[in-house]
Amino acid sequence: VVLGSIEPRKNHSTVLDSFTSLWNSGLDCRLTFLGRVGWVEQDFIARLNHLSQTESRFEWFPNPSDPFIILRIRSCRATIYPSLGEGYGLPPVESLALGVPVIVSAHLPSVLMLPELGQIRLDIPNSQNIQRAVVQMLDDSFAQFKYHEVQTLQPQLPRWSNLGPFMLDWIRSVNSSEISPAVKN
Repeated sequence: VVLGSIEPRKNHSTVLDSFTSLWNSGLDCRLTFLGRVGWVEQDFIARLNHLSQTESRFEWFPNPSDPFIILRIRSCRATIYPSLGEGYGLPPVESLALGVPVIVSAHLPSVLMLPELGQIRLDIPNSQNIQRAVVQMLDDSFAQFKYHEVQTLQPQLPRWSNLGPFMLDWIRSVNSSEISPAVKN
């Protein structure tokens, strides 16, 4: 499952390329997009619509309700969040909070504040790396290991009650990295 608005920075096209390659190689795996169209080229929307009609292993729900999102995430093997640029990146944390491992860009602020448990972090979220991660998650024993890691991680995840301190640490880290050493003194 890929959760979030469909925009170039969220890297949906790379996910589609990855799964198309896996399907063409004979691998039987499902892909679901949950999210509305943000700003994308019309060609990409046409590709989504075409795949929705012709590929039984692909589904796209542009306006899912919160209960539907929760149900879909809880029923999948893993979520995928290979975003190329985010402010914070909440969907990977939501996936982990629901008990589901995530294939995720390694540089998202939301996961940088967490141990790497329950995640396959991609330094470069390209098609080949996404394919490798999907194949890993299709291995039952590997997936079971990642699900066990998520259970270990869950008590450490930010919740609404403690999200403030997590966000404050993140904001401070962003601000301190943007201020030159001369200005800090």
